[in-house]
Amino acid sequence: MDIPIFFPSLRKGSTKDHIIELLTKERSLTNQQIFNRLKKEFMISKSYQTIRQALMELVDTGILEKNKKDYKISIEWIKA
Repeated sequence: MDIPIFFPSLRKGSTKDHIIELLTKERSLTNQQIFNRLKKEFMISKSYQTIRQALMELVDTGILEKNKKDYKISIEWIKA
């Protein structure tokens, strides 16, 4: 799946791009699940804190929504 075609604001191959790709496959994931899957599926060796920061930036920009511990793609962002 080539996310940047649908979401041109994300740089292809970036950590945020991979997070969006994971969340298009799964309805919602926790920070720990995202961290583990990024390491396993994309061989990303960033720290847990770096992944958490990327998630918080995606939440702050309205791309993701956080519900308790789960993150999911914002419906409002998709509609925009």
